[in-house]
Amino acid sequence: QTIAQFPIELFLDGVSARAQFPDPNTAVTFTALVIGQNVGIPGELFSAKIDGQLFRGATAADTTVTTVKSQWGVAYQDMDAFITADTANGTFNVKVKGRAGQTWRWTVRVSTVENIL
Repeated sequence: QTIAQFPIELFLDGVSARAQFPDPNTAVTFTALVIGQNVGIPGELFSAKIDGQLFRGATAADTTVTTVKSQWGVAYQDMDAFITADTANGTFNVKVKGRAGQTWRWTVRVSTVENIL
């Protein structure tokens, strides 16, 4: 859940688990579906579909991510969902940003296809 306007990371297990791509020269294509619901106003929703690709080079530090995003729902320009490269772990981070003074509950589903040289 978010209760502030600052980005938070979403994890596979809700706590700390991230997708793992330990092999060098791994190419990944992914689709992430993200939905947030305002706990105080249950019908107020924010949704996003993020398509992208990740390349993990020789080391985790060589990880890059490119994405394309569509989003629906509430017209808050300050809300967001996005995916960035995690160059410390050689994977990606899924992040969401809610609104100050509101509590939002978030869920994400990520599908991947991997190609390892």
